[in-house]
Amino acid sequence: MTLLNLNLAELIPMEVSKYFMLNGCKVVTDSNEILKNGDVIKLTPKEKDILVFLYRNRGRTVSRSQILATVWGDSLGNDSGLTQAISKLRHVFGDDPKNPKLIKTIPKMGYQLITDSVSWNNSEKKRFNLVDRYNNMSAVKKFGIKSLIVLLIITILMMIFDINIRIEQPE
Repeated sequence: MTLLNLNLAELIPMEVSKYFMLNGCKVVTDSNEILKNGDVIKLTPKEKDILVFLYRNRGRTVSRSQILATVWGDSLGNDSGLTQAISKLRHVFGDDPKNPKLIKTIPKMGYQLITDSVSWNNSEKKRFNLVDRYNNMSAVKKFGIKSLIVLLIITILMMIFDINIRIEQPE
């Protein structure tokens, strides 16, 4: 991981990365499970990754190639696997593709997680707004933020090093 390729999620620990509420169900990302009406529904890692990707981009249309690139690491990845995973997620949440309340297919474009199905408390909303704002920034602004973080770390290290020198050197 180079400094310029830092992900904001790596810099800001987010409690919601362990679970989030979706359509009245608790999605537990650490164990690839959905808790629905007292039942535990297991997801494959890919299904969970697709759901998390849609959740992090909720309200926005994401293309199939974006999902494939993020989840499979290749925009030409497993297209039929994506279709099957979306179908299973719809089934798990009781969503109808013809009248979607959770995952909407945008013809010729991709998918969209409908935001009405998402519930969060105010602190989660603030954290996600911060991440959304960061993700929508230009590359120049992201570079500026990363540069400031590096400068802050260097300054703190210099202060610690200077304090250690003063303590060790008799006057």
